[in-house]
Formats: sequence, C-alpha cells, structure tokens
Amino acid sequence: MTHQRENWYATLEGVFVDRQDHISQTITFDPANPKNTNAETPGYILINLFGQADISDSLSLSFGINNLLDKTYTDHLSGFNRNTNSDVPVGVRLPGAGRNVFARLALTF
Repeated sequence: MTHQRENWYATLEGVFVDRQDHISQTITFDPANPKNTNAETPGYILINLFGQADISDSLSLSFGINNLLDKTYTDHLSGFNRNTNSDVPVGVRLPGAGRNVFARLALTF
C-alpha cells in the first residue's frame, strides 16, 4: 500500500510466506542420525515500511524499516547452524533477519 504526494511517498508492504511441508526425505545435516532433519517450517508474515522524500531537485532521502514488528521467523531455505557456542543450537535452522532500519541520501547532478 503506497501513499504518494508530489515530493514524497511512503509504502507499507506485507510479505506473506506459507508453511513449507513438502520437504526432501533425505538426510540434510547429520549422517550419523538416520532420521530426517529437514523439518517443516511454519508460515510467517513480515511488515516492511519504506519511502522517499525529495528534498530538492537534486537531493533525495530514502528510508525504511524491514521486519517492522521484529517478527521471529525461519526461512525454509536458510542454512543450519553448525557452530557451537551460539544462541542457535547446533543443527537448528538459522533464524531470519530481525528488524533492520536504513536511510540513504542521494545527490544527482
């Protein structure tokens, strides 16, 4: 959803991901453990906010926040943690990115 004016716009975006339950039946992490470690992953929804303001004819400011609500989620294609001494247990899928804030100043000439 975008709201646009003459010199600026703002967009609210939803990213909707369905659960993944069609998975490979092969062993993906621990060959010593014969069970399938490629588990199903739940669906999730992320909310992103971004926009741009034209400060002058040659200067603009872009800004945004990805994962606005700081949702904890797991992307089905993310890798598995293989390092000890981590917040994520060994063999567990790596979590998705948390909240990310960014800004960009652009000068055209």
